[in-house]
Amino acid sequence: MWRSELYATEVHEKLVTPNYALPVYTAPIAGEALLSWLCRLAAMTGQSPLAFARQAFGIDSVRQPEWWRRPSADQRSVLLTISGLPPEQFDDMTLERWSTARNDENDRRFSPIRMIYPKLRERAARTLFACGACLAEDETPYLRREWLIGWQAVCARHRTVLMRRCPHCRWKLSSQWLRDKEPVDLHRCKRCGGLLAGNGPPAIDGAVDLQAAMLGVKRRGSGEIPGLGIIQWETFTVIVDLVLRLVWIDAGDHARETLLAELVRDLSLAPDARFTIDWKGNYGALVLMAWMIADWPVRLRRALELLAAPRVDDLLGQVHDLSEASRMRARTRMRDVLNYQSRTMDWRLWLHGLVEGGTDFRRRARAENVWPRKDRLIALALLSEGKSIEEAAFAVRVSTNMIKRWLEVGMAYGVEAVLEKPLRICDLTPVQIDEIAAWLTATERTSGGPLKWSREHTRSEIMVRFGLRITTNAAYQLLLNNKPRHKRS
Repeated sequence: MWRSELYATEVHEKLVTPNYALPVYTAPIAGEALLSWLCRLAAMTGQSPLAFARQAFGIDSVRQPEWWRRPSADQRSVLLTISGLPPEQFDDMTLERWSTARNDENDRRFSPIRMIYPKLRERAARTLFACGACLAEDETPYLRREWLIGWQAVCARHRTVLMRRCPHCRWKLSSQWLRDKEPVDLHRCKRCGGLLAGNGPPAIDGAVDLQAAMLGVKRRGSGEIPGLGIIQWETFTVIVDLVLRLVWIDAGDHARETLLAELVRDLSLAPDARFTIDWKGNYGALVLMAWMIADWPVRLRRALELLAAPRVDDLLGQVHDLSEASRMRARTRMRDVLNYQSRTMDWRLWLHGLVEGGTDFRRRARAENVWPRKDRLIALALLSEGKSIEEAAFAVRVSTNMIKRWLEVGMAYGVEAVLEKPLRICDLTPVQIDEIAAWLTATERTSGGPLKWSREHTRSEIMVRFGLRITTNAAYQLLLNNKPRHKRS
């Protein structure tokens, strides 16, 4: 019995080259992506990219919208025959000759979002990163091939951060591209129709240089990354994933803030760069890597120690889709920090110092009448007596993460900060709210508005600037109610 007699099957027939020429034609522009060229041809006929690819070339983009990156032999043959393009010119619009490793071309591949949500599914609409200055200068606007790789963040020509939001309505730029059922205008916002033009914020030199080196290594499969030397592209993707995991997964908020503040100082950025840079976006990841490899592996060791991270081998074990060969190559690149030992028990030294200084957590707990404060003192007493975090959490009926949070707050701001509940928005005085609001409103932000600011970043900065420890919800409300004054064109 044949399998097809039991189950429904789909027959994939070989593409047949139609015997006709395109009804319209425009020559590809140097550096243009095949996707961009197809969208321009579709717009000339008044059709959607989806309908045009089906009718002109017999290619259905519904299930494989990214086929343009590396067309199959059949697809390439049909496109070359009908379009009449020279093979070299056609191949220059694709990524066929470029290396690829570990899904490195996925949308926002090197942003921390991929580390925080490793099972994040690809959306139907793909994020668009574009240079508004380039589009404004184009006689015929088109999308550069490099902009569509997925981790691009800066324009090498103008040395600015690529645009991710419409400068008029602040909508996140995205499109379904070859799956789109409406004609695509490449230099206008799909939501408001505004022109995607204007200069983005200046990018730091280290980020521009690193991205250029990354493109060269990806194109050839191996090459030189400043600070790392000659390296394979796959190995570099492993190192990027490890650094992002180190910084964004399981790292304490205060420790991460300290690391970002140190990065800002080392790169001579403005103090508010911790907020004006979208650290969880492509550019933030690029700046982090530029800082890290500028003094490799010294800064890697510094980050490991500052974040009290696990050992390097443990971090590598948490990286997804990692082969044994890739793991060994990555270990070789980090051989100078393989002897690092995790200092996750620093809180014991902190508690030991308090006890040696005369703090009696048991006595304070017995004298305390407020139960939340009593529970926290009991937990600190158990930990100072040698109990584990799990045992202390079980004794006071809270999660282990809550105990870790108390310890982090205590080491950063003192015992009293652990005992006092963070201030809610209703606990703040009108004068305090006005002072914070004035600061939030006056601060320029290039990361797409207040909703893209980290609440934890804001909480930490408010603690430093105003001496107030607030809840994350209070930080969110303050951010939402005090948006920056965007300049609209």
